[in-house]
Amino acid sequence: MPRISWKAFARGQGLQVKQFVTPAGEELWLDFSAAPDQTEEQKLARMARWVLDAEAQGFRYGLRLPDGELPANNGAAQRDECLRRIALFNLPQS
Repeated sequence: MPRISWKAFARGQGLQVKQFVTPAGEELWLDFSAAPDQTEEQKLARMARWVLDAEAQGFRYGLRLPDGELPANNGAAQRDECLRRIALFNLPQS
């Protein structure tokens, strides 16, 4: 539903779906410092949402957290590693 072009529909152009594509070779960086939230927990929640959205759109994306960076890629392994790093961020090392 959020990808339906409601403006086109209102103009009588039928149902159209918006597609978002990064140009070939371009990478999307999901950066902790760019998250507009106030608390660390809110920033991490937003980062997880960004990962899921980027993967759903088929983007090549990298992850930047204060404790490190994951190079850009896409696919289930990239998604899972990004989410793992977000989940474990700032947890004490055992």
